[in-house]
Amino acid sequence: MNGNDSGHREQAQAWELTGGELADADAPEPTYDPMTDSYATTVSFADVSPSIAVAEALASVRHCETTALSPLYDEIDTDALDAIILGSGDSVSVTAAVDGFEIVVSSGGRIEISPPE
Repeated sequence: MNGNDSGHREQAQAWELTGGELADADAPEPTYDPMTDSYATTVSFADVSPSIAVAEALASVRHCETTALSPLYDEIDTDALDAIILGSGDSVSVTAAVDGFEIVVSSGGRIEISPPE
């Protein structure tokens, strides 16, 4: 097996994790705010879907690869999340719990993740 094969396997795992869309490796990492005990990042949903951005941000907070996470679609309806955030003409936010983390996704591209207590 050559080195290329493992890269394809990782891409396939990322593809499965996100339901068919590859994650953005260049997504900004969330920063920790000790005042709110949460992590936050801002992304452009023109570049990446909300559900992909959530998976990337959660993996960053948990210090792992997205392939190490349970598929996000097992926890929340990723199609509904994308539709609500991308389909809203107004400012809207969606709050969900994933593996004990509270995640707030805003239509402006902000993602906040609060760790379990």
